Amino acid sequence: MLTYGLLVRTVLWLIAHLRLRVATAQLLLDHPQVKALLDRMSTAQIELNAVEPETPRVAADHRVAAAPGRSLGSTAVIVWSGALSIDAVSGWVRERLHRDVIRSVEAGGGRALATDTDMTRAIGAARPDCVVVLVRAWEAPLLDLQDFLVELRGAVGRDCSIVLAPVGAQAQAPTTEQKTIWSRWASRLADPALYVEAGA
Repeated sequence: MLTYGLLVRTVLWLIAHLRLRVATAQLLLDHPQVKALLDRMSTAQIELNAVEPETPRVAADHRVAAAPGRSLGSTAVIVWSGALSIDAVSGWVRERLHRDVIRSVEAGGGRALATDTDMTRAIGAARPDCVVVLVRAWEAPLLDLQDFLVELRGAVGRDCSIVLAPVGAQAQAPTTEQKTIWSRWASRLADPALYVEAGA
């Protein structure tokens, strides 16, 4: 009874309990939203706020410039299928995603596969901390974009974050429905370092 009954069940329970703890820890770290949160928290942020209110020593006719947005590492941007004008990329990403762009290129939209392959290799060689892929929010995700993201992941490595940023019509923010569609599609790619960020 003790050897073939209780002992076997106890060993089986211990193994199952250990595997459950390991699987739970891996699931938490591999979740795209957790990766997005870690990206936001990874950059050091210094706040120079006074403990008590201070009286500004600026003349009434002077205006104080707004503080720049927080920058999150080195960011390369890929405009997929003409989602945004290449000239407007730096300003759009800076304003909505609070990231400084080190390089912006175009891909998709009928370009040759060899051209896109060379471009992903060049971005991988630059070793950015993050790659933002601007996509048209109103268009459904297609298999060519999925293949491109798989190739891009191979070029930049596992530690680089890939952010899908849906761009609405006339460079506006995407609708809630559009963000939901892109988030669900991205979750099916099973890439823990890929997530959707619409900006603020």
